[in-house]
Amino acid sequence: MINVYDIILNWTDQNKAYDFFEWDQNDDLEHIKKIPLYKVDYRLMHDLWYHTVKIDALFLESILRKTEVFFNKKIEKIEYGCLFSDGYKVIAVEFASDGTSIYKSSLLLDEEEEILETIGTLDEEKINYQVLKNGEGMNYFTRHELKMKNYLAKEFKYSYKTKNVEKLTYMYHEIFDDSPSDLSLMYQSLCDSMQEELTINHINLYKMVKLMHSKRGVHKTT
Repeated sequence: MINVYDIILNWTDQNKAYDFFEWDQNDDLEHIKKIPLYKVDYRLMHDLWYHTVKIDALFLESILRKTEVFFNKKIEKIEYGCLFSDGYKVIAVEFASDGTSIYKSSLLLDEEEEILETIGTLDEEKINYQVLKNGEGMNYFTRHELKMKNYLAKEFKYSYKTKNVEKLTYMYHEIFDDSPSDLSLMYQSLCDSMQEELTINHINLYKMVKLMHSKRGVHKTT
């Protein structure tokens, strides 16, 4: 283990560490003053990146309050946090007191490359852990795609619950170019259509629905 100094982290999501080019201007970035770095094998790195994991108490205790962050012009400590690398990528993980991973962050490209230049000198750390939740399915989508997917899913659900046949039929037709009469079938088919990927039809529908809501908002305020 070594310490890494003065890096920027973006604790965005429990299930995914977004690459730096997906960081949003509204994200709450943290300036980390000091954080421990551990070299691990590919399997642990993969599980940390894609899944919710729980590390053992012994390792958790070893990183207690070892991470320092600049906050409100003073230095505070993160209870359980550190960097992991397999020599190819670097990920920051913050853990709850029971060892469960709760936040993840990738690094800025230049800061990651600087760390990777030093990782070869470290011995590989053996860490006992278990995978609690498989999050791999989510990671086929970019951050923007997940926002579109969640937005459309809410539209589908609301239209179905309110029995808005006209709107659900319209959305179904935009995705499938078809118009079945069964409300439950339309709703389930729309939800299932986003499991693997978002097509150009989903993207166009997202834009149209957003535009409709925007126009309604303008109308209400005038």
